[in-house]
Amino acid sequence: MVTPAARREAVIWIRDRFGASWRRACGLTSCAVSVARHRSRRDGQKELRERLRELAGKKPRYGYRRLTWLLRREGEPVNPKRVYRLYQLEGLAVRKKKRTRLARAEPPRLRPVLAPNDRWSMDFMEDSAARGRRIRTLNVLDEYSRECLAIEVDTALSGERVCRVLGQHRSTQRKAPRGADDEAALTEDIIALARQYGRYGYRRVTALLRDSGWHVNRKRVERIWRREGLKVPQRQPKRGRLWLNDRSCIRLRPEYPGHVWSYDFVEGRTHDGRKYRILSIIDEASRECMALRWRVSSRATTCSRRWPNCSSRAVRPRISGPTMARNLSRRRCRNGWRRSA
Repeated sequence: MVTPAARREAVIWIRDRFGASWRRACGLTSCAVSVARHRSRRDGQKELRERLRELAGKKPRYGYRRLTWLLRREGEPVNPKRVYRLYQLEGLAVRKKKRTRLARAEPPRLRPVLAPNDRWSMDFMEDSAARGRRIRTLNVLDEYSRECLAIEVDTALSGERVCRVLGQHRSTQRKAPRGADDEAALTEDIIALARQYGRYGYRRVTALLRDSGWHVNRKRVERIWRREGLKVPQRQPKRGRLWLNDRSCIRLRPEYPGHVWSYDFVEGRTHDGRKYRILSIIDEASRECMALRWRVSSRATTCSRRWPNCSSRAVRPRISGPTMARNLSRRRCRNGWRRSA
């Protein structure tokens, strides 16, 4: 008895059944005398309740909020709280929809056993000890002879423990991975796109696959990408004598002697440990060594002085080498070099 109305009914029942006084009956039900003697002057709203029942019968899927809208359309000045109270008093409620059960395929039937050790069954059982500690048991049963082959009892039984009881290795009981039906076709398309677009990673390949009609996500493409050993090659170093300025993979080839010269420094040490550097200048077309000069330290000015001494066969070649010396040598070529007669 929680609501005042329920306590009021209990007080009236005690007075009618046992003839107790108001104070005695109210003391037994923990109800105030004023509450027990109170009589509501509110209108019962019989017509509104009848109309609410009629609408609920016509619209069984409508709750009290939608019924409030219908009553307002008919001209009844009601609010949702009032309709909800009458809705509860009439015992109305929207019936819950039954869950649609999906048609399940019939599980395959097991073949009958024909001899002992033909098929074993196992299951876990759970119980509690006298002190309330939970224990589990593993029961292994022969389905033909109904013999109990093993009973393993412990507070916890892991998969490794079960495999040890059955005498099988743990790897034989793991779930075999089952790929999708279109795994092979998707792998072929990924490899083809990786060959066509060598600088594209798996994210861009995923976008190309989606544009072509594949419904795949980035994680699946990344998994196949790593499994097939695909990888975006590293960018080639910027070397003036090997590559063009457009960052393409076309190697720069000399067309005639004196077209491309290359130079580099070779470093070594003497017998007493002193370090020296050798300046080597080579014609890329004829592979002729134009100059070979060693110094303890070679600067850009030293390199630029050496260029006119070996410039009798070509004028203004395309020079390749370290940046500072290359720029200074090019200025020397523009200012003072001439074609020999």
